[in-house]
Amino acid sequence: MTYIRRTRRAGRVVEITNYFSGRYGHHEKNGPKILPTGEAAQRAYQRKQERELRGLMNANFADRVDALLTLEWRWGEAPQTSGEMKKAVQKFVRDIRPLYKARGQPLKYIYTMEVGPRGGRHIHMMLSGTKAEEIARAWPGIIHVNPLWSDGQYADIAAYFLKYSLTTEETEGRKLGRRWNASHNLEKPKDKIEIVGAKTFRQKIREKKGFYIDKAHMRSGVSEETGRPYLEYTYIRLGDRYGPDTDLPVE
Repeated sequence: MTYIRRTRRAGRVVEITNYFSGRYGHHEKNGPKILPTGEAAQRAYQRKQERELRGLMNANFADRVDALLTLEWRWGEAPQTSGEMKKAVQKFVRDIRPLYKARGQPLKYIYTMEVGPRGGRHIHMMLSGTKAEEIARAWPGIIHVNPLWSDGQYADIAAYFLKYSLTTEETEGRKLGRRWNASHNLEKPKDKIEIVGAKTFRQKIREKKGFYIDKAHMRSGVSEETGRPYLEYTYIRLGDRYGPDTDLPVE
């Protein structure tokens, strides 16, 4: 039996996915060819987008120094379309960029727009080196600032960002293109792909020194795309005492 192991490192988070593909893995002779339905393909695409977004978040932002912002408008001042909302965010970024440059700190951000069915409009943004007084001067409306605090695992925030963008698409009745926008200086997570030969498909998750298992974000089952088993699990590095370059032991 041969399957694939993808290891993704992003900040303090290490995601491991064991799965079969069309090229590698056992094949049943004369077995039925499994094709994903439209709904299954859409769910797979959604999971892929979540993986991409949380990888960027985990690789570029940190607890206690960065924050999650919700930017709103005062009553009667909100833009009418997501396009106008985007222009308002771009102006906000232009206004705070010199402040970051003055203190020698890179400006990193990811944001998405939410247009609710009842007319509510919000910008949800993950922002580096957040200083509330600077934001208050640069944004003319209402601001909510929540410091990041989840051991560097921002999977839930990524899922909410995509949920907000889908709400916007449903409200406006059109596709947004990219469901989030980001600064160009974001680091990409590092992936390692291995071809694993084994007698059985590994389902047991081992404890690793210096890490704990993120049980809230484990997934396993049978893939709707291939009809074969998969396993996704995540390690999070414990604190800072192990250092940023702690090696994850080989399976």
